[in-house]
Amino acid sequence: MAQSLAEIMRSGGPSLGGPPQARPATPPATPEMVLESVEQVEARAVSPVTEDLSQGLPNNVAVLKVIPTQFDGETCFRLEMHFRGQIRTTSKPADLTNQRRPYLVMADVVASREWVHDSACAVKSYNKLVNWSDTKYTLTKWLTILRQELGHELQLIIWDDTDFEIPWELFRHSMDGKPAWLGTAVQLIRWTTVHEAGRESQFSAELGECGTDGGIVLFEDLELVADRNTSLCRTWPAPPGYEFAETMTQLLDLLEDMTRIVGFVYVRCHGTHGASLEKTSLAEVTLASLGARTLRALQKSNPLIFLNTCNSARAVVDRSLGERANRTFAEVFLRRRARAVIATLAEVPVGHSNALARRLVKEAQSGHVALAERLREHRAKYANSLPSHTANLGETEQDAIKAFLFASMFVYFGHPDTTFRLASHDHEG
Repeated sequence: MAQSLAEIMRSGGPSLGGPPQARPATPPATPEMVLESVEQVEARAVSPVTEDLSQGLPNNVAVLKVIPTQFDGETCFRLEMHFRGQIRTTSKPADLTNQRRPYLVMADVVASREWVHDSACAVKSYNKLVNWSDTKYTLTKWLTILRQELGHELQLIIWDDTDFEIPWELFRHSMDGKPAWLGTAVQLIRWTTVHEAGRESQFSAELGECGTDGGIVLFEDLELVADRNTSLCRTWPAPPGYEFAETMTQLLDLLEDMTRIVGFVYVRCHGTHGASLEKTSLAEVTLASLGARTLRALQKSNPLIFLNTCNSARAVVDRSLGERANRTFAEVFLRRRARAVIATLAEVPVGHSNALARRLVKEAQSGHVALAERLREHRAKYANSLPSHTANLGETEQDAIKAFLFASMFVYFGHPDTTFRLASHDHEG
């Protein structure tokens, strides 16, 4: 590269840490010289950049913060890109024009009956994602800089405080003429504002290992687990280390026991998403009632939570509370000191989702599993079967696109380097 990374990043604007700009010694000669355009006033009204979020992170970790805002009378988002103390933003009118609320909510797309039964519909969604990514110029340039320097060592934390439900794992990024989906090219880590005083402005994920000394607590809805072949534990009676709850409420009751050491909490049930906390649920437990729980076992155990449930990563902004705070099931578990959470952006077929969970547990019983990298590999596996273009596709190629989109619905919240390991039990039978 002709310029150093720091020089290129500084070219996007003055460094926040630099000296103040000198003021003119005399006032402007004419009033016209100080007039601002409407666009300048709107851009200046955008809330200021937060503190450096990359401070204290390893040199291969970058943070992309997605922040809801208003521009030209419309809801949109701005980006803050943090890396090694340098911060770039997309708050100019030219940026905000292309950063309005996109209609890319994968849960709505996947829930379509037409999409479920016609793989050609998945191709349309796939093409829409490709085209949406094309106009995010500043983000694309920044990602190119990072990937050129770090390659596969790059770990990207995406802190998204909007309720736009942008599938960042499916951001299409081309570099050196080779297009790639971001969730397959780098390790993606999700984050959200944790609603606790002292943590609300920090990336507070803790580095560590989940599961080492604890057992497995799980709730599987019998409607989704018709036989042991679709269960996380495929032997019966369950081997040592497994504890089954009959309902979601009972599982939460178990997690109230502060003497219980839990390494892994697994939930497989129906999930609903609505416009309020009371209309968003895991089985019979609403997001509102979950928020009222202390879940004291998590504070001592710091386990991995796997919400293998439709819509479990989706954001809710409950206007009845008089705020625009982004709330999710993942946030509540993180606030209660879970070390990591895996959740879903949409509905995922039972066979696909159960296979991922069983594979994760089996690998964790054989050694340390790097969670962010494991999900990258999961997406990349399905990406390897993607066609090179979408013209005149056969059924097999359409199904490959559909499978890849399903694989990209799993997202990870936690520290980039957190690992997962379990005591070995014969769960395969």
